[in-house]
Amino acid sequence: MWDMLRLIKGVAISTSALAKPLLLTILLPLIIGATIRHVADTGATRIFPAVKALALLSTLTTIAWCLALYGRAMLDTAGSLALLSMTLFMVGMAAITYWIGPGLRQAQRSVMALGMGTRNIAAVLAAALAIPNADPRIVVMVVMWTLWSVVLAAMGAKIFAKQAGKTGAEGAA
Repeated sequence: MWDMLRLIKGVAISTSALAKPLLLTILLPLIIGATIRHVADTGATRIFPAVKALALLSTLTTIAWCLALYGRAMLDTAGSLALLSMTLFMVGMAAITYWIGPGLRQAQRSVMALGMGTRNIAAVLAAALAIPNADPRIVVMVVMWTLWSVVLAAMGAKIFAKQAGKTGAEGAA
């Protein structure tokens, strides 16, 4: 195992410092949720509405804090083409995923396409926060991507919904 991970010039981070936040914020909750679902499916189904409400509250609180903490820095990126590059990336990922989904129905391709542009945001943020003395603009860009991807995904969902109406009206799947 590598002692220090060096993928970006001038940035060195120990693998344990990188692995710890990923294990605690991604893998551990996934294991706990899967275990609860496997062991107590009825209980998991019963508590789902409360967990969903808690997740919504947590998401809204996180968005508010991100805007409060990083809002000014996000505005300072105006003119840097940051949003354009994020938009091109997500639209490109969505288009590629949607059009090369052989054998999938339109609804499945839509979900895959929207998911591709928003995958692993939490993992990227956990990794960015694990870098010692990291440039704060890294976190700003991840936070911007997180918020902007929600906007783009909502627009994409509207487009895919219209497409679903067309394919449904024509009888095609």
